[in-house]
Amino acid sequence: MHRRKCRNTADSIRCRVFTLCKTARRKCIAADNASPQIPSGVSVLHKVKTLQRRRTAGNGGKQRRELRKTTLWRLFRQQYINIKIRKMNKTIKILAAMLPLFITSCTNDDTTVTTATQQEQPVTISAGITRGEGQSEPFAYDKIKVTNVTRKDKGLLNNSAVFTLVRSESSPSWTSNGTLLWSAGEENTFQAVYPATAEYSSFTVPSDQSDAAKFKSADWMTCETKVTLNNLENASSLDLTFNRKMAMVVVLISGADVSTLTSLKFECPSFEGNDYTINSADHKINAYKTSGTYDASFSALIPPGTKGETLCELEITDSDTNTEIKSLKLQNTQTFSAGKKYTFTCNMPQPSNNAHTRSAAPDNLTLVSVEPIF
Repeated sequence: MHRRKCRNTADSIRCRVFTLCKTARRKCIAADNASPQIPSGVSVLHKVKTLQRRRTAGNGGKQRRELRKTTLWRLFRQQYINIKIRKMNKTIKILAAMLPLFITSCTNDDTTVTTATQQEQPVTISAGITRGEGQSEPFAYDKIKVTNVTRKDKGLLNNSAVFTLVRSESSPSWTSNGTLLWSAGEENTFQAVYPATAEYSSFTVPSDQSDAAKFKSADWMTCETKVTLNNLENASSLDLTFNRKMAMVVVLISGADVSTLTSLKFECPSFEGNDYTINSADHKINAYKTSGTYDASFSALIPPGTKGETLCELEITDSDTNTEIKSLKLQNTQTFSAGKKYTFTCNMPQPSNNAHTRSAAPDNLTLVSVEPIF
């Protein structure tokens, strides 16, 4: 009897098959004489395949029928089928064992996607804008542009949005056009700018500020704030404190018939750097006019800088449509700082006959106050 020690399951199968085959040969040696001889040192599968090849190469159908009838052939065939069944069962068991792993993997993938969606925390705004003086009526809407510089520098989407402030007596609120997201686990640098169409680092000063809307559009303001956010669940509304980048100049004219004061143009002060540009060739700004019966107020937002001599030019038109330009001059060289409001007065006495056909020549400008723009 074959007693070779089997090293694994495959060797065990070979041993059993070898023993059965040897016994079968002794019992049916006569039948096996008609069968092809097969080396005993090869595997069962190889034996079966060898028998199949030799069977097809036999001498006619009679020899094939004889081979098919032999006990050895039936034994090999049955053993071959059993091995196939064992392999199939083993494959089924392996797949059944791996099924929980596939389910867990799919579940984990779904969880990851859901978590990523939850981590996209939008930024909300809790800031108000303090407007400059000079408007004839309050504005119902203000728009600012806010950029998450941290996300922008990384090339991430949703790094900027425009927010509109809807004013109401109960509770003003901000609505956003677009989505601005936090960046978790690091310091977020936000830059905000007003008006929303302006750039954060440079501004083109509008030369026409002759009405409330145009005057408002010249009020360039910026803000930069940094917030470290370790956990998105702790994200709160973003507080923004804006700094004005323009200086405000107001000229109050008294003693004149305001109907004769057509317009006033401020000459921009000299300034350094490339932060400001003026969209007019003469660098003059058409001021915003408000008036009473015999008083006039002209306001404009100008770049910060230094100015001497003539500050502005007043256009006077009489009842005969005669136009005259009067230069209003500073008594001293004046430095204008961003975020400050400078108020000057100018007296224009009436002619002795009190005829409102033409105003008298103005005196020089007198600086009466310097205060923050509110």
